[in-house]
Amino acid sequence: MTPHGLPSMLKGHPMIGAGPLPSGSAPQRDWPLWSVHVALAVVMVNNGVYHVLAKVALAAGVHQLVFCVYRDAIALLALLPAALTGERSLHHLMSPKLLLPFFLLGLTGILGNQLLFLVGLNLTGPATAAALQPSIPVFTLLLALLLGLDSLKLRQRGDQLRLVGLALCVGGAVLMAVFRGPLLLGAGDGEPVPQLQQQGLSSSAGGGGGGGWASGWVGAWSMGVVSLVGNCMSMAAYLTIQVPVLHRFPAPVTVTAMAYVVGAALMLLIALLASPPSWTVTGWPLAAVVFAGLVTSALNYALMTVANSRVGPATVALYNPLQPVASATLAYLCLAAPIFLGSVIGGVLVLSGLYLVVGGARGQEPNRHHALGDDDATNTLDATADQEPEGALLLDRQIEPSRGETSAV
Repeated sequence: MTPHGLPSMLKGHPMIGAGPLPSGSAPQRDWPLWSVHVALAVVMVNNGVYHVLAKVALAAGVHQLVFCVYRDAIALLALLPAALTGERSLHHLMSPKLLLPFFLLGLTGILGNQLLFLVGLNLTGPATAAALQPSIPVFTLLLALLLGLDSLKLRQRGDQLRLVGLALCVGGAVLMAVFRGPLLLGAGDGEPVPQLQQQGLSSSAGGGGGGGWASGWVGAWSMGVVSLVGNCMSMAAYLTIQVPVLHRFPAPVTVTAMAYVVGAALMLLIALLASPPSWTVTGWPLAAVVFAGLVTSALNYALMTVANSRVGPATVALYNPLQPVASATLAYLCLAAPIFLGSVIGGVLVLSGLYLVVGGARGQEPNRHHALGDDDATNTLDATADQEPEGALLLDRQIEPSRGETSAV
């Protein structure tokens, strides 16, 4: 696949309000719709728990790269057997042309997402880290616009709402970076986390050393927010790339496992180059690593991939606002973490922008079931299900193996 192949592969699949994949492309599961929504709620609560446990592990001195390497290794041990046993009948659809998308999934969703999150978490706190997660669908829209996968018409009300939502989300993120405000809950002197020197962090994710240029230039808090924004952008790219892959290779657990193969290898390589001071993890930090590997990585990522193929990325991302509630509550109850006015105001702006963006996108979709009778709507959907959209034709050229190719397993 050429470097220009990815935008072509993604064309016709706007992320915001994309809804379910075309009929016949998604894995045919017997999951009722309500169970998908319950699963997404569980995923976000699990992520909130992870925010607190990861903070405990980092505060105990566990290196970020060591944490990620062990987490990904545990996830692979859980995902690979599940993929080999549960989706073997679909593996003949795998093609060498999927290698580039798998690499990009691992680079964004695993390496960039995890590493930037841990760096940002250690420099800010669980509440701030969770409050920025709802910006993921907004960054997904931005990425779609940059790649030409979506368009904005300023005269349409839906697009106007999307633009206002983008402004609110960006403004909320900037506010959280530059304004902390008075203490609202908890006890503290205004520092959300100990100084960089106490955490053993440097300006790079490799760790080691003191505060470095980060604390002297942009400050620990601001650098943490920047890292968290990068984390959200990585996840947006992951969701964007994942949809067309699932369109032609409807094996969500295998797609997740392949992303982890790439991401874990890259994480291990970076860790070996960084030479962390210790690879030993014991006690509560070890429990946090196991939870991160089995629950946050293996279970959550697999559930999100299944949900992405079932209800679309906009609905998956819509559940992110549950993370700040779970994370802030647990951090306050378990860690006595302070909550500042800036985090609350910024979080409200981010959440408001999120709902405007998603609402604006959904408002542009014609309500066919109200415009047509039930029978006519059913017939229309049945007829359109047999038609191949332009995006699907592009997918055929980019990632579907030709009849003469040997499929890779």
